[in-house]
Amino acid sequence: MTNIYFIIPASFLLSTFMLSDIEKSSLNNNIMKKFILAILLMFQIICVKGQTEFLVKVNPTTGIFSIVDSLPGVHFWASGTATFDSNNHHYLFWGTDFSGNKRLYCIDALTGNIISQPLFAINTMEYHYDNSSNTLFALSTSGGISLISINISTAATNTIAALPVTSLQSSTTFIDELNHTYVLQEGGYIYSVSLITGNITTIVAPTQLYGFQFDNNTGNPYGLDAVSAINSEVISSINLNNGNYSYVDTLHTYGYTYDEFAYSEINNIYTFCSTGHLYSVDVNTGNTVSSPLFPVGITSQQNVIGLNYDNSSGILYSLHWGTITTSEGIKIYQNENTIAISPNPFTSFTTITFSEEQKNTLLKITDMLGNTILQTIINGKQSTIDLSGAAKGIYFAEIIDANKNAVNKKIVVQ
Repeated sequence: MTNIYFIIPASFLLSTFMLSDIEKSSLNNNIMKKFILAILLMFQIICVKGQTEFLVKVNPTTGIFSIVDSLPGVHFWASGTATFDSNNHHYLFWGTDFSGNKRLYCIDALTGNIISQPLFAINTMEYHYDNSSNTLFALSTSGGISLISINISTAATNTIAALPVTSLQSSTTFIDELNHTYVLQEGGYIYSVSLITGNITTIVAPTQLYGFQFDNNTGNPYGLDAVSAINSEVISSINLNNGNYSYVDTLHTYGYTYDEFAYSEINNIYTFCSTGHLYSVDVNTGNTVSSPLFPVGITSQQNVIGLNYDNSSGILYSLHWGTITTSEGIKIYQNENTIAISPNPFTSFTTITFSEEQKNTLLKITDMLGNTILQTIINGKQSTIDLSGAAKGIYFAEIIDANKNAVNKKIVVQ
């Protein structure tokens, strides 16, 4: 429990004894009002700092998320700034720390470690990572709208092109890695900006789409077309040569959540949030493969936001702002040094060692796609893990004790 002390100068206390009863009564009322306001403000600060930003993995089939790790010092993320570097498994976003400093955050999605967080005060939006050139791009809204590249480690920027638009709506952009262009739709036009030369080409596109996602395997961009008359969303594919649309599927949903879109190039799945559900649509067949409730098991003071697929592993990542509890009611354990796994990496067997005796502790090991490959109960201070039948690669060990305290560890099979 944190101790809270209120310090009042002695000179201020002494001066109150020299006042009349009426003056004292008036002063006491003012002091009490200010004291109550201070208590309320302190309570708000404590509540806010009791919340934590987490990097989480989302199961698009069930809507359940699991914590990779907490992100110490991160206060919030700015809408439209989350993107993913699939080459290096890095989750990127722009946000602030608890001191109000604006920062560009780079998170190792495998471990949850913050790799870099340089100060970055420029107003930006619509972040996209170009995996073909290992470069982060965004739109700067300072003094007009410009396409810029950003150095992730230092937050230094370089202007690619000034854009012929004066406004822009959220989730109306994407990067075409095949043609090395940054594409945006605004005011009945689609603008394609060369990431190499900064040249801009324009085509007419009368239908406004949102939630743009690009499939770099097929060269097809997808988006949502709202049809309010029948309360539905239409997933559409766009021809970037002439602006024509072809419809993939019509979904009877009632709106969608801005910035909550993602696309899996591995499974050709377009995922988005709508009316408390997480929809996943196979763009090849038009079939809705899943639509679970989402997010599962959290209160209104929490959220799961910034959906992004790692297109080298197929894992769906997101940020979770809330108390230190997962959607399964499991609390993340803060002292991970009490658990050791050695050797790690290993070929067949490794040993997990606890600093304290365990009773009915659950060990669950999953692969990069979230599939459970081993699940067992541990009693005692040590246990041997046998993964001799597992393929080489990265796995995650989730250890949950009887009090639902959890630790997530990365293990590597060589």
